Amino acid sequence: MVTLPDFWGLLQQYVARLDEDAARVQSDAQMNALVTRWFDPKAGVLEKIKVEPFFANTKPSAQRIFMDTMMNRVRQVERDWQIWRSLYEST
Repeated sequence: MVTLPDFWGLLQQYVARLDEDAARVQSDAQMNALVTRWFDPKAGVLEKIKVEPFFANTKPSAQRIFMDTMMNRVRQVERDWQIWRSLYEST
């Protein structure tokens, strides 16, 4: 059985991976590619997570929370990029 600390650790690993990817973004095209890489319904990072045995062996409610958290985090990274880009362009 998957424990809460294990599952929390997995979530933190993916958040860190997303943050590392986002830190390298330097253009709108790169941000679009990052979002696509995470959200692609056929081969995106989030789709690949769903088939990992560790993830698949958790409760459906925990899976939904995990996916919602990651989707929200990807969208937040995208919003943050837009904010910082607009601030930079306005100076």
